[in-house]
Amino acid sequence: MGSIRQWADGAGQEVYRARYDPFGVLLEAQGVAPARWGFAGEYEAPDGLIYLRARWYDPATGRFLTRDPFPGLALLPQTQHPYVYVANNPVNLTDPEGEIPPVLVAAGVGFFIGGVAGGVRYVLAHPGGRPEEYLHSAGFRRAVLVGAASGAVAGAVGFWVGGPLVGGNLGQALIGGVWSGMASGVAGQVTANLLTPCTPWYEGVLEAAAFGGLTGAVAGGVGYGVRQWRLSTVARLQEAATQADAAVPGHGAVVGTHRHTVFRKIVNSWGDPHLRTEVSFFGRREVSYGYPGSVRLDIVEYDAAGNIIAVYDYKTGNAMLTARISPGAPRMYRSSWSEGSERWRQVCFLDSIAR
Repeated sequence: MGSIRQWADGAGQEVYRARYDPFGVLLEAQGVAPARWGFAGEYEAPDGLIYLRARWYDPATGRFLTRDPFPGLALLPQTQHPYVYVANNPVNLTDPEGEIPPVLVAAGVGFFIGGVAGGVRYVLAHPGGRPEEYLHSAGFRRAVLVGAASGAVAGAVGFWVGGPLVGGNLGQALIGGVWSGMASGVAGQVTANLLTPCTPWYEGVLEAAAFGGLTGAVAGGVGYGVRQWRLSTVARLQEAATQADAAVPGHGAVVGTHRHTVFRKIVNSWGDPHLRTEVSFFGRREVSYGYPGSVRLDIVEYDAAGNIIAVYDYKTGNAMLTARISPGAPRMYRSSWSEGSERWRQVCFLDSIAR
C-alpha cells in the first residue's frame, strides 16, 4: 500500500531495500536509505514511529500514540476505537492523515439520516402496515437503501463544497451554508433518481437545490450564532482555573499539584476535541510524560485540521516558568517545528491568583 521498498542512486543502482509487515514493522533492511520515507510512503522517525500528520503511529503495536479526536460512527463500530490503525485492516487501507477524514464523517451522518428519512417516506406513502410487514417489504428496504445512499452522497458533497467556504463572519457563514445546501440537495436528489427505476436523473433537482440552499443558509446562520454565543477558550480556561483555585485552598507544591489535577479534570469534562491537557513534546513530536528533554504543556489547543494554534499554562503560584515554556517557547517551537511559526498564535498564562 504505497510503501517505499527500494531506493536507487543516480545511475539506477539499488542502494537500499526494505520489507514491512502489514502494520509497518520493518522485517528486513539492506543498505542505507537516502531519506526517511518508508512504510506507506510516510516519514519514519529514528525511534521507529511514523508521522501521520494529526498523530504519531507506532507500527510495533499497530496503534496511534494519541486518541482520534473523532469518537467514531455507531454504524461502523471499528471506527470507535480511538487508537486503532485503519480499523485493523492495513492490507487494504492506509491512513495518511492520522484520523478519520471529516468528509467520511459527513457521509456517515448523511447515510444514517438519509436511510431513516427514506424509511419514513415509505411508511407515510403506504400507511396502515405493521412494523414487521414494513421490515419484510422489498419496497421499504429499497427506500431505506436509496435514502441512505443519497444521504451519504449529499453529506460528502455538501462538506466538500461548503467546508472551504465557511468563514468567520455571518455573511460568509450564510454563503457557505447556501452553496453547501444546494450542492448536497442536488447530489442527493440525482443519486436517488439514478437508483429509482423509471425516474429521469433530473427530476426534482431544482426543488432540491432550492430547499437545500434555504436549509443550508439557516444552518449556516445558526452555526454562526452558536459560535458567537460560546465563551472564548481563554475565558473558559480562566473560569476552570478559578474553580480549581477555590477547590484546593492553600499554598505550596502539593497544593499546586492538586489544583492542576482539578483543573485537568474540569477541562477534560467538557469533551472539547480541540483542547488536550498535559501534553508532552520533544521537538515537533508528541511523547510520553517524562521523556528526556521534553516540554510538558498544561493545555494545547488545536484547530479542526489538527494544527496547534495555542498553548496555555495554568499558574498556581509565584514561581517563574522555565525558559522552555515562557518567553522562549515561541522561539523554541519555531526552530524545532519547521512550519510552526505560521501556526503559532499565542501563549497564555492562566493565573489562579485573584487579580
